[in-house]
Amino acid sequence: MNGLNGHIERAKGSYCKLVLIAGPSGSGKTNLMRNISKSDDNPYLNLNLELSRKLLDLPIDKRSLELPGCIEEILSAFPDDVIFLDNTELLFAKEMDMDPLRMLQSLSRKKTIVASWNGLYDGKTLVYAEPGHPEYKLYKQNDIDAAIYSMSEERMIE
Repeated sequence: MNGLNGHIERAKGSYCKLVLIAGPSGSGKTNLMRNISKSDDNPYLNLNLELSRKLLDLPIDKRSLELPGCIEEILSAFPDDVIFLDNTELLFAKEMDMDPLRMLQSLSRKKTIVASWNGLYDGKTLVYAEPGHPEYKLYKQNDIDAAIYSMSEERMIE
């Protein structure tokens, strides 16, 4: 946990203040995020739940357009410098038609964002879902402006 806390502190001074915690479902991302956010007294948000509340009343064809503003509105309710975002799957939904990594990087210019990433990172590529899955995303190292903590490797990768 100390390594992740240190990385969060270093991220605060970066242009994109983004720390991703990458790991498959059931790897312990949620417990890790809850424990650190609680010990540091930072907000922990279930992003899917918060976004669902905001998007529910919007027509389906308007949701992707309103998504960035909804996320910014949710985050602006917290004056904290660090926010933990868990359950980020809605960002990857095909119908949202967005680039989740770019969205998180953009949001992290204003606040330090520690976000769960339901996928794998091997030091060269960051993957979400499996090839052929409609929500599959693959990013090469040079496209990633974030620190990544890999749950499968249990180490920080910069």
